[in-house]
Amino acid sequence: MYQSALTQFSHEHQLTPREQEILHRMVIAGMTNKEIAELMVISDKTVKNHIANMYAKCGVGNFRQLIAMIFSREASPEWTESFSTPFVSNW
Repeated sequence: MYQSALTQFSHEHQLTPREQEILHRMVIAGMTNKEIAELMVISDKTVKNHIANMYAKCGVGNFRQLIAMIFSREASPEWTESFSTPFVSNW
């Protein structure tokens, strides 16, 4: 399910193969920028540049907005609304 949503999203927003790879590692594998950089043998700055390019292409400002945009077609409105509000922990 997630893979198909990512693939469709990547095509709709014309993400490059490298941006698609980074997006997959962020969303599916839950990797950090540093982990992605080490695995792909690129600098952390390069990963951040690819992420900034993805945000610009998609018209979002952060990772939560990107995730909401990717999965909003398959989720309930209540679920996607939770991404537009600040996270408050009760811990």
